[in-house]
Amino acid sequence: MLLGLLIAPMAQAQTGIVGVVGDSISRATNADDDCSDAFECLENLGADWDFSFASGLQTWSLPQRLGAVGVVTAADDGARWDDALDQAQAVTARNGVTDVIVTLGGNDACRKIGDSLPSYATLSNQMTGMLDHLVGALPDNGRITLVEVPDLLRLREVMADQPNVLFESCQGIWDLDGDRLRPEAIEDVCDRVFGRLLCTANDLTEAVKSLIARRLADQRYVCENVLSSESTPAAREQAHTLTRQINHLIRQNARRRSGENGIDIRVADAVFKWDFEPRHVSKLDCFHPSRLGQEDLSTRVWEGMGSSSPLPQGLGVMTPSSGEFLLVDANDTELRLTPAAPVTGDQALSGDWNGDGLDGTGVYRPGSALFRLFSRLEAGSVVRRDIRFGPANTGWIALAGDWDGDGIDDPGLYNPDTSRFFLYREQGPALTFRYGQAQWAPVVGDWNGDGIDTIGVYNPVKQRYFLRDSNAAGQSDHVLRMVSSIGTDGLALAGDWDGDGRDGIGQFHAATGIFELRDALVDGGAEKTAQLDAAGGQNQGVAGRWLDP
Repeated sequence: MLLGLLIAPMAQAQTGIVGVVGDSISRATNADDDCSDAFECLENLGADWDFSFASGLQTWSLPQRLGAVGVVTAADDGARWDDALDQAQAVTARNGVTDVIVTLGGNDACRKIGDSLPSYATLSNQMTGMLDHLVGALPDNGRITLVEVPDLLRLREVMADQPNVLFESCQGIWDLDGDRLRPEAIEDVCDRVFGRLLCTANDLTEAVKSLIARRLADQRYVCENVLSSESTPAAREQAHTLTRQINHLIRQNARRRSGENGIDIRVADAVFKWDFEPRHVSKLDCFHPSRLGQEDLSTRVWEGMGSSSPLPQGLGVMTPSSGEFLLVDANDTELRLTPAAPVTGDQALSGDWNGDGLDGTGVYRPGSALFRLFSRLEAGSVVRRDIRFGPANTGWIALAGDWDGDGIDDPGLYNPDTSRFFLYREQGPALTFRYGQAQWAPVVGDWNGDGIDTIGVYNPVKQRYFLRDSNAAGQSDHVLRMVSSIGTDGLALAGDWDGDGRDGIGQFHAATGIFELRDALVDGGAEKTAQLDAAGGQNQGVAGRWLDP
């Protein structure tokens, strides 16, 4: 359903009409929780449009802050990313729309227990379809704001034991557990629905419980796979990973596509880490933002509506003798961890093994042709994936990259004797081809910012890099020489050192722990240097995005 909500013109308007693509958060569903008794609270369930952060009439709402002359919204309870294109088409059908605020994803991660979650590739296609339309439909200098999905696991942690107007606790309402309804709530609803005399003369408790449960179930607010007592840690972890994947896709698309057809794409990138308080969550359902929460969310989104935040990669060193990784992110936050006991011959890896936008560690064990890939940055981490690939006991070199643009890194191997690459793919046969010359070193990166990692080789004698924009044999797309000020013993690596979505090259000098880094894929020396407190001739350097910005 398309709603046109007109806002009074404001002085010095900065924009035209704001279009809203979203779900129940954009509708301010169940935000009106300022009620005095159980029956009144049940009556207040539903959209509270005036207090919506995305389309409301309050001075703190985003349209008012933007100086909008009007709002048109297609937001709907339960909407998911597969509704995004239809909603975008609905709002842009209205003449004069210059800005669009998109708040989707919570319902993709929130499902009934046992329901399957959408894949990364599916979500990516849905997001791309919506942006394709908006970029083509909005006028030059139009703006799109993509709002992150909040941390649902934190919601559970903060709210589970909080009191509720109907139930003894939020966990009770999440479970729709009639035995945990407050006696006062049952009595109040019974009196208002059936009348005091009838309630006094008859035991209508079960009827009232059923009535309340049906009323709440109609709101479709229960995020069972995260909030229900019957859910499992594995289901909650899957929802958490999907939330991070959605937020990663949001940031990734904003970085890559902002500026197309003159459209500015921005990210409200502080919502996942929203440090909300219980008063910011509706007392009606312990799930949606309250009116105070909508206001706080609006401020958070407004303050984070700059262009997509740069996400430069950090650096790391693995000491093979101990198996310890020393990881330092772009903000100099240091992590030390040993994900697994070391095995002789281990080769260090880093990669985004689950598509959440953050890199984990890994090791390749040539003796057993085993890749052990760890998503969580903690000691003794659970293995995200165990993959056996290639022949055992060889002198081949391990690689990792997103070979097909699905947001998930896969392993690969390089035979330095034959200069042949072998790239593992979860779906489909491995890619294999020759590139470079014998005894050159392999390097992997996204050289053109298209979201796909491709290969390259490094000639250590002449300190020259030969890089391809596709994973196939052929002519080099980028050839450059990076002259080291330290020496020719540097080990080649690549990473996004400036957060622009394109990888640069670098060298790691194991004996000193020094990294030399270059963003531009043209001849020149190091543009940046860094030294980690981990020096040793056998140490191995890695790059990755270890922590949220």
